[in-house]
Amino acid sequence: MTRSVNLAVLHEMTDGDLSFDRRMFKAFLKSAYECLATLDKSWAKGMDMAWYQAAHAFKGICLNLGAERLGQLCKEAQEQCTAKAQKKKELLKAIRSELESVRQYLESL
Repeated sequence: MTRSVNLAVLHEMTDGDLSFDRRMFKAFLKSAYECLATLDKSWAKGMDMAWYQAAHAFKGICLNLGAERLGQLCKEAQEQCTAKAQKKKELLKAIRSELESVRQYLESL
């Protein structure tokens, strides 16, 4: 399984406290799925601000955890907030796939 999270980033915040790490993983996944749900609802025309805000929030939580690839995808989604629906759907597919990799990685720890 590829390493989807740079744990060094997380350990800077948690001082390597495994119990705290696990709480952070749980909070991350809850927030990530909330952001994903918002993105799922906001790819259509006229929803650019909701898309932007969800992608921006998602990017922040990813980078705080050390999920760098997922954070980059969310950054791209944020930057593409005015893109056509097809482009947003493609980004959603990539984000969903990478989030699944992150979830599997975190659950394997």
